[in-house]
Amino acid sequence: MHDYFIFSLFSLLCLDTATFGFIIPLLPDLILSRGISLSVFGFILSFYPIGYFIISIIFGKILHHYSKINLLFLCQFLLTISNVIYALMAHVESPALCIFISIVARSIQGVGIGGASSILYSYVPVKYPNKIEETYSFLEIATGSGVVFGSIFAGFLYEYTSYMFSFLLMAVIYVVFSIVFVKSLEYELEKSRIERIMIQDPEVSHLSIHSSDGFFNKIHDEDLSFSLILKNKNFVISFLCQCFCCITVTLLQPSFSEHVKSLGGSSQDIGLIFAACDITYASTALFIFKYFLRFGRKKLFLFGGIIACIGLLIIGPEKYTFLPNNLYIVGLGMAFNGFAQVFFTVPVIPEYMDALEGIFGKNEGINEMAAGLFNAGLAISEFFGPIFGGILANNFGVSRGMSIYAVVLMLYLRIYWTFAKEMDKRRKKEKGGKVREFEMRFFSN
Repeated sequence: MHDYFIFSLFSLLCLDTATFGFIIPLLPDLILSRGISLSVFGFILSFYPIGYFIISIIFGKILHHYSKINLLFLCQFLLTISNVIYALMAHVESPALCIFISIVARSIQGVGIGGASSILYSYVPVKYPNKIEETYSFLEIATGSGVVFGSIFAGFLYEYTSYMFSFLLMAVIYVVFSIVFVKSLEYELEKSRIERIMIQDPEVSHLSIHSSDGFFNKIHDEDLSFSLILKNKNFVISFLCQCFCCITVTLLQPSFSEHVKSLGGSSQDIGLIFAACDITYASTALFIFKYFLRFGRKKLFLFGGIIACIGLLIIGPEKYTFLPNNLYIVGLGMAFNGFAQVFFTVPVIPEYMDALEGIFGKNEGINEMAAGLFNAGLAISEFFGPIFGGILANNFGVSRGMSIYAVVLMLYLRIYWTFAKEMDKRRKKEKGGKVREFEMRFFSN
């Protein structure tokens, strides 16, 4: 049963993120053909994470009160609508109207993907309590694979069909498969609940079981206050590290298409080279889990940030690296970014769960809260990444702009590591104090 359940989670995450990757080869061409600058395009892209951030925070607070399956269907509907809006933009000639409609479509897409991923990730700690990080590693393969498939598929369709046909076909494919996978997930949830109830009370009738997915939603009404979370230094430094590092993935969004074309690349090349990031990300996620988690999560954040800085220097490439300026080097830089991304995504939710447990104690609501905060961090990076990327590309060029952000990230990583070591020392002292207190009580008795 678990295999079918994780397959449903994997498929839905893959399908949702495919809609994100799908716009990469298509939307920039349409926007730039309307005379819209890279800076404005970066501003448009930033509305995706606004929707993503808002819905992640809301769902983090309310998920344990409502049917997750019903909310998941709502998110799938919103993603379908966003694809249709993107398709209809082919008939919009006015730059101002094009900007407005793009903002609406990106916001809806952000709400859809942010809400769906918050729901799907929240099942993991409850369903697989002893394999949390391993399961997240596996699901991160889905997010990477989805973006890869979406960008390559979009590039192929755009090369041989039209902008509008590509988005409409994607909308149809998404509707069909999302319904199939959500219904599969609902069936597995229902079967789990029946099995558990029958174990606890064999006399209970299957007909008496309510159809919502409440098996996972043992409601707690304790107030998971955001003000208390923001006062926790362990959470804050990890959250900021996630945001700073994840920006490296979105920094190139406004200028990537033009950067590849300036080096002689086609629409298919744009999709393939962008996919290098997510191919590396997806192919190394489980490897990272097996061989690197023993080094500690904070060290993984630091290592991932350093690798991301190297990737940014290569993508341009910065002239001081003495690397040739061609598509292969850009692809190599994207692969570095994909490898780095695993280190500041896979360990994040367990790290947040530890921080929240330190604040609120054992509470089932922290599972949804941790998933929501993880998505909120992604949303913040998605918001600022395209804006910073567009400004840096316009004022300094792609190569120098990426290098400037690499320096900024390295400075923050130095600050982060100073605080991280202090937090770890404090945590060890607290644990040591509790052990000594227990020993004194034990031996005194």
